[in-house]
Amino acid sequence: MIISSDCHSEELSFNRQDAIYLLILLAIGAIFFATADMRSLWEVDESRYGEMAREMVNSGDWITPTLNYVKYFEKPILTFWLMAGSFELFGISELSARVTPALCATLTVFCVYFLGRRMWGREAGFYSGLVLSTCALFIGLAQIILVDMPLGMGVCLAILGAKCLQNGRGYGLYLFWGGAAIAFLTKGVLGAGLPWLLILAFALCAKEWRLLQGLLKIRGILFFILLCAPWYILISLKNPEFISFFYNENWQRLLTGRHARWQPPYFYFGVLPIGFIPWICLFPWAVAKLWPGRKNLRLPANRHLLWTGLWFVLYFLFFTASNSKLIHYALPILPPMALLVGKALHSHLTTEPPRANSPFVRNSLLALALFTLAVSIALPIVANALPQLDAFASTPHSVLLPAILFVLAVCFFLWRKNPLAVVGAPLLAALIFALCTAQIAYALDSWMSVKNIVMQVRHDMKDDDIVVAYDDHYYGLAYYTERRMAIALNWGELEFGRKLESDRDSRNKWFLKNDQELLTLLASGQRVWVLCALQDHPKLMAALQDAPAGVAERARLSRWVIIANH
Repeated sequence: MIISSDCHSEELSFNRQDAIYLLILLAIGAIFFATADMRSLWEVDESRYGEMAREMVNSGDWITPTLNYVKYFEKPILTFWLMAGSFELFGISELSARVTPALCATLTVFCVYFLGRRMWGREAGFYSGLVLSTCALFIGLAQIILVDMPLGMGVCLAILGAKCLQNGRGYGLYLFWGGAAIAFLTKGVLGAGLPWLLILAFALCAKEWRLLQGLLKIRGILFFILLCAPWYILISLKNPEFISFFYNENWQRLLTGRHARWQPPYFYFGVLPIGFIPWICLFPWAVAKLWPGRKNLRLPANRHLLWTGLWFVLYFLFFTASNSKLIHYALPILPPMALLVGKALHSHLTTEPPRANSPFVRNSLLALALFTLAVSIALPIVANALPQLDAFASTPHSVLLPAILFVLAVCFFLWRKNPLAVVGAPLLAALIFALCTAQIAYALDSWMSVKNIVMQVRHDMKDDDIVVAYDDHYYGLAYYTERRMAIALNWGELEFGRKLESDRDSRNKWFLKNDQELLTLLASGQRVWVLCALQDHPKLMAALQDAPAGVAERARLSRWVIIANH
């Protein structure tokens, strides 16, 4: 058992106050589920993972993941298990597809609550969970089908487990390795390695070698193997090619930077401030308020700050140095930011008597209010210039009026010098930004998803009709027509699975190398529906100049066009 000198006295009992705080966070987290069925599955990530889960349910094969009915090993299995399980329980729908990220987001908030509670008390944990659950990027990723939210949950659970073990709780060993297993089954070696990055750095800085010894106990490692090994063994026995793919995908990607999504080194310097809206206005204040000085940072009384600070700095540097940079990769950086702001809010609001907000805080809140108002004014103007946002442009008052009321409320709070403004103002801003993004997402739906155009012709399709995605893999076509689709010209990430397809005739049927093969299919006598993006429509029509009679446009909507041969 490891007992740290910075163990918090409130860690020993779960009481009514904990239940109240968790219920409040759960109620706030309802926003993760509230808009889950407001929009369709967007191209290409959401439709990809939705189709994989649908195929898993349809085929009954829960070992070998497939995409468009060819083997697909790009990601481990856990996210697809969760989505397929949701489909089995609630039926196949957008709502049930998004249960997975929403549920994982809720559990991540709970992990952050217990982390803050263990380090600084219940109130600090509550404020930390409140901050995380209401920041822009976290809300967005809680409603988008990606592997990042299950990964983030696994990383947070592992870090919570390490902190519990450090504070003398034996079950922390199983929480740590359980969280590492979730991350490993979600993102492979990288996922399992993220918690260790923090643990090793903390042990080195704080000389906490006992923590490493505690985490490396054989029963914890065996627990990890018990959770992860069955699927890896079964898929390797069933698909011998998986072993070489796993090596190439994990180790070579880490060592060589293969498949890199390049962005400039300063990429996350822009992503994090936007993603941490509205609480970014308080983040510099929180860091300045909590900073104990470099000489004091390693003292036992400041070990929690060292832990949280290392978490933020190391993950930020790691993802900044990475060859691959995407917006959603920043998710694991948000929890330590929330913990730091939550701790600062707790210290600020529990002072007796409560202190008025400092000039820096007041100016930051006022800047947040003006920024919110500026965004609310600019969005309708931008929407008028973009055809994708026509639906949003028609109702500008639905955002502008709440923003004006918000600015007035912030000014009133600041005029009265109310300390609660430091929490109330960002929460009101978060509500307005959530309202904005929900309306924008609804307006963009027909541009980002193929569902609406597919539904226009779905009732005319027969079971033996063939659907074709032209020059890209629009997985929503397969998902919403509930069938395998042929792909013309651009196979992309399906190339690996195509090569493994043993039936050559089937391979040639579903993967069309050129426009001539598409013409042959259209002339075959079988009814064919071809979906293409509007930008590819001229190229498609030029290729179909010699197409048989009857080939014509059947539907056009937003940026999509469908043609058919009957």
